[in-house]
Amino acid sequence: MASRPAFDAAGAAAAVALHVPAWPSRLHCCSGPSHAVSQQTPSAQLSVEHCEGSVQAPPWGTLTAINVNTGEIAWQQPLGVSDNLPAAIAKTGRPNVGGAIVTAGGVLFIGATDDSRFRAFNARTGAELWTYKLGASGHATPITYQGKDGRQYVAIVATGGSFLDSPAMGAAIEVFALP
Repeated sequence: MASRPAFDAAGAAAAVALHVPAWPSRLHCCSGPSHAVSQQTPSAQLSVEHCEGSVQAPPWGTLTAINVNTGEIAWQQPLGVSDNLPAAIAKTGRPNVGGAIVTAGGVLFIGATDDSRFRAFNARTGAELWTYKLGASGHATPITYQGKDGRQYVAIVATGGSFLDSPAMGAAIEVFALP
């Protein structure tokens, strides 16, 4: 189980200890009507040829943590994958819109990318802890809440559709139970 962070006098997290079992477990998906879309997701439209002649080298999207006390970058990770590229070079980062949340245990959750992934990161180090392939892009900020059963849940709306050319592929709220 994740321990709560210790805080120093300035209120900054001093340490975060994480124990991450095989989690989160998918709880359920509340789906609305889906729309048939013949268009591929933008992350699947890229090929190796696109990368070789690209004007801007990857990463094309990043997740960046800033130390609020110093203004320095604490860590930075490419955020997203290009599905049509070989695994060795697929972690290109992807265009993204949507926010992140951080739990009291120091786990950051974010959807945002056009590759339809929902991810968890260690907020202190930037290490990716978990990835789940959604039915559509989650261009939204996730929420977390405590259920009547006392467990913590994290949820994200996954519909696709945005100015990133993500196709509107469904209407779902994906909910996950944390350990």
